[in-house]
Order: sequence, then C-alpha cells, then structure tokens
Amino acid sequence: MIALHHARTQAKSISLRARAYSHRWLVERGFPSGLPDEIKPKAERMFPEVREGVGIAVFGKSAIEKSVAPLIRDAMSDAVAECYADRKTDPAFVKGRMREARGMAIRRLLGRLGKDS
Repeated sequence: MIALHHARTQAKSISLRARAYSHRWLVERGFPSGLPDEIKPKAERMFPEVREGVGIAVFGKSAIEKSVAPLIRDAMSDAVAECYADRKTDPAFVKGRMREARGMAIRRLLGRLGKDS
C-alpha cells in the first residue's frame, strides 16, 4: 500500500484529487510523500489533517468544591489518555471511562474526608 500511494503521488497522469488523497494517506502514517512541493499546499487543503480532542470541565461553587475540582479533572484526563493509548477512541467509550474516573475520584476524596474527621 505504501508503494502504491507513493507512486500515485508522483504520477502526473493521476488526478490531483487522487494524488492528494495518497499524500494524506502517507503523511498520516508517517511515510514520505512523493508529491512535489508546489502541489502540497493545495493537496493539504483538499484533505486537511484531522485532529481529535476531548473537553473536560469540572466546576465547583463552594471553596471545597473548587479546591478538589483540579483533582477530579486530572483523574478524568488520565482516563482519556489511557483510552487513547489503548486506541479506544470511540466517544461513547471515552465518555464512560471519564464518568468512571470522576466517580472514583469523588469516592476517594470523600473517603479521605471521612478519615480526617
């Protein structure tokens, strides 16, 4: 597949759209593209790079809630990082793991509060 896409990027007889697709395919996988430099900007506009992201927000009204919000956010962030490291990027799966991590962090914090009193 690598050789096929690389050859397509170099072939002038192939449409720009097909060459641009092969360029993106190669670049996304970390392989060099044979597309000439003068065509690359147009090809990259046709097939832009896709970036994924996950938003995490934790709010608190009281001083105690505000002080533990970063701990909860960090637990949720760690869960997202684990999902992506395992290549499990389905939004429903990631959201479920974030919920689990949030619940576990809250239970841990409540357990600490119970021991301190």
